[in-house]
Amino acid sequence: MYLLFLAFLCNSSRMRLSLWCCLLSLVAVVSCSRNEETATQPAPAPEPPAATKTGPLRIEAPGIEIGDDDATIVVDGFQFFMQPTEPDVFEIDADATQFIGYAPMIVDFGAAALSGTPPVTYSWNFGDGTELGTGDRVTHIFEKTGRMDVFVTGTDAAGDEANVQLALIVFSRQEWATARQLDIDSLPTPTPRP
Repeated sequence: MYLLFLAFLCNSSRMRLSLWCCLLSLVAVVSCSRNEETATQPAPAPEPPAATKTGPLRIEAPGIEIGDDDATIVVDGFQFFMQPTEPDVFEIDADATQFIGYAPMIVDFGAAALSGTPPVTYSWNFGDGTELGTGDRVTHIFEKTGRMDVFVTGTDAAGDEANVQLALIVFSRQEWATARQLDIDSLPTPTPRP
């Protein structure tokens, strides 16, 4: 303030200019020293998430809680329940070489265990009234027409069972030829395999 007052009192424009330069330099020095003080001060450390124990395990972080004692997760006040899966559930998978065609239609089937205790045995019901098939790989000729629901049952060494259903559609040769605008005599027998 003193330098500013002196600048106004001086009559010489050179003197005024020189005082203004000094004043600006002084302000710049003071400003830089304050910025250096701020820059050298360490930023406050963030507070770590609070960890509390209520049961076997509970972790609390800002907005999130996870606890295995009650199988729940809380996120921003919303509570989600975890549904644990059953361990060691016996499952099988099955597939077919084709699912649609005309009679007679030859289909190869296969099944495999996804879990369970080996060895696994397989029983096949082809849905057309014929005798059952056995084994992880079977071939069957469908002579009847219509929808065929094929069921395979797997049984593991522990006696657990798992089932898979496959749906096939078998047309008559006439239906197949008409739907595709083909000459019925041009259709090979049986349905060509893919």
